[in-house]
Amino acid sequence: MMQALMKKLSLTLTLAAILVSAQSGSAAELTTVRLSRATDSISVLPIIVAQDKGLFEKNGLKVETIDFKGGAPAVQAVVSRSVDGCLCAGDHVVNLSSRGFPAQILIGLSDKHGYSLMGPANSPATDLKSLKGKRIGVTSAGSQTDNTIRYDLTEKGMNPDTDVQIISVGPGGPMQAAIKSGAVDAGMFPPPFTEQNIHNGLKMIVDYRVFSYPSFTVLVLDKWVKANAETAKKFVKAVREGQDAMKSDRKLAVASARKLFPNMDNALLNEVVDNFISHNLPPRGVVDPKGFKLMNDMVKMADPSIKVMSYKDGVAVDILK
Repeated sequence: MMQALMKKLSLTLTLAAILVSAQSGSAAELTTVRLSRATDSISVLPIIVAQDKGLFEKNGLKVETIDFKGGAPAVQAVVSRSVDGCLCAGDHVVNLSSRGFPAQILIGLSDKHGYSLMGPANSPATDLKSLKGKRIGVTSAGSQTDNTIRYDLTEKGMNPDTDVQIISVGPGGPMQAAIKSGAVDAGMFPPPFTEQNIHNGLKMIVDYRVFSYPSFTVLVLDKWVKANAETAKKFVKAVREGQDAMKSDRKLAVASARKLFPNMDNALLNEVVDNFISHNLPPRGVVDPKGFKLMNDMVKMADPSIKVMSYKDGVAVDILK
């Protein structure tokens, strides 16, 4: 009897060892993709959902995200090869490529412009032209917000350097404080601050969110795509599965969004998630060519030395097929 018991124990231990070995081998086979993140934007939600659902692991990947304070340092991490890619605005692909670092948008996360221009409830401004002589807050010089205001002013026949005063304020919280204190007459806001402001009585002056624009993307260097084509395809597949999961399971989307905004009011969080799913998700992550052209035009207007990119050079079309 003792011999039979020892044999059974030996078999159990052997099976356990095989299971542990298989699990260790599976973990070892995962390819790590490291991403810098420019901001806690709702646009990163497909990435969070894919992580929560184990979709990256299912596709043989382990994705790590590292937070940075803004797009510039997040993109610099890509250039220095500290990370494989960046969760950031698509316009960085034009700037990088023009400066000798060919880059591509691997997949789009949001295909609508991310900002709106808002002011105090009692503001007499009704559009951008009515802000002539006023102070307009942007997040930083050379940012998407700065480029957008300068482009729109120029399109309306105004001079961005003389007809208004453009002031670098910072993102949502500081911008709200700047408007409240009267430091600026209007400012640029992303979600969820746009929704918060609407509930808190701020006035919408120009809603840029209606424009097609690759406002948030996964950006990588050309060299990385060429050296890691299969990994790139697996990554895109997992993100697409995350986007599909968001659309089919709203509760999952809200639960994942709660990780981004742990202190947000429930009603507001639901509104932000619904707005994003309804209006911002690019079909299968494919960047809209019209939005890509508008991005080119904005960046070129802000810096005439920039070389305009073609769609096939700026978007990983072969990976997104």
